[in-house]
Parts: sequence; C-alpha cells; structure tokens
Amino acid sequence: QLYMSGGTLPSGFVLTAAGPRQAARRSGYAAAISRADDRALAQTVRARDAVTARWRELGARRGRLRAALRDRREALVTAARQRRRRRLVLVTSTRRLGRLQARETRLESESRRLAALGGGARVVGLRADRSTRLPAGATTADGGWTWPASGPLTSGFGMRWGSLHGGIDVGAPEGAPIVAASDGVVRSAGYESGYGNMVVVDHGGGITTAYAHQSSIATAVGAHVGAGDHIGSVGSTGNVTGPHLHFEVRVGGSPVDPMGYLP
Repeated sequence: QLYMSGGTLPSGFVLTAAGPRQAARRSGYAAAISRADDRALAQTVRARDAVTARWRELGARRGRLRAALRDRREALVTAARQRRRRRLVLVTSTRRLGRLQARETRLESESRRLAALGGGARVVGLRADRSTRLPAGATTADGGWTWPASGPLTSGFGMRWGSLHGGIDVGAPEGAPIVAASDGVVRSAGYESGYGNMVVVDHGGGITTAYAHQSSIATAVGAHVGAGDHIGSVGSTGNVTGPHLHFEVRVGGSPVDPMGYLP
C-alpha cells in the first residue's frame, strides 16, 4: 500500500483491518516500517556527523597549510633580506679592506722614508727600558731627554692590529704644545701622508725622533732645537681617529721603543 500510494500509512491502517489476525499483521508491518525508518534516520545522522567532522578536519588542515605557506613566504622574505644585508656587508668589508691596504701601503712608504732620513748610522746611547707609564707633565731626563708632550700614554710600542706600531701615542688635546725630546737639528718638517704634519729631528749618532699628526708646525728644516723647545702643536692630521701625538725614536732608521729613552 505504501509502495502504491507513495505516502505514509493511512491513519486507519490497523483499525480498518478485517479481523484481529489482519490487524496483528498490519501492526507488525507498521512496527517493521518504523524500525526501518529509525535505522535509516540513524544512518543518515551518522553520515551527516561524519561529513561534518571530516569537513572540520579539512578546514583545520587547510588553516594549517595556509599558516605554513604564510610562514614559508615570510621565511623567504627574511632570507632575501639577509642575503641583501650580507652582500652589503661584503661590499662594505671589501671597500674597508681596500682602504686599510692602501693605508698600510702609505704607512709603509712613509716608514721607509722616515727610515731613510735617519739611516746608515751606528746604534749609540740607548738607555735601559723604563716604565711604560707617562707622568702627568713632561720632565727632562738625565742625559737631556724629555717627554715630547704632556698627557696619558694611550698606545705603546709594539705589535698592534697585526702590524708594528713603531712608536707611542700620547693623548693630548688639540693645540697642546709639542716639544723636542732632545737636542738636535730639524731634518724634516711638513706633511707626510699617513703621518700628517710631522717633524723629524736628528740627534746625531743615527738617532732620530718623529712627531706626527700635528695641527701646526712651529719649526723649520735646518733649525737647531734643544730638549723642551716648542716645535709644534698636537692635532689629528693624517690617518688618525682623534687628536694625539705619535712619537717615534729610530736608530739607524729602525724604530725602537721610545720608553728606553724617555724619563
């Protein structure tokens, strides 16, 4: 009847039975149909729940994939920035290396020139090594040597940054007086590239002294100077990071530690 009518059981399906036996059969049919409907409904609900759960799972997975894609893109952008920074650092380092090499070449040239000014003499008059601390003021030593400037010793003689620092650095303000460390004759007075304004004094016996980075020179070539005579002013000319006096002592053209001469 359901198949033929295509609807639901009529309300009087059981009540219109011809007798008790038919009514019992009809009631059994109705119960079977109801159970089948319940099973079908439960299957439909389970299928719907499964689809919903799967949809949620796929949505979560899609969210994770989108987050992973976003992180990947950010990582690529960061990597590109790092590559650009590394290229910039490499270019900067290469340029700086070139400048340092050029500076080293200039300093070596100036060193050779300075060595030539005091070359060819024997070693005489070298005093015993003394403390590397500079007193507050310049004083005259026994034997006619004096500190060329008044101030703290900021850098000593010896290896520095992979090369020989052929003198000492005395920290002093711009314009502070520079004096001759001992009696002698001015051999050179002028600008010497990396040394800036520099005075070289010949003390005889192959000993010369150099006073570099001066802001101004107060002597001239051929002048006779005594220990303590004013020969210039502290400055920051040449290759230097700030005002100070770079002071060298050379014997036979080779640099020696000035602390062996100074008081």
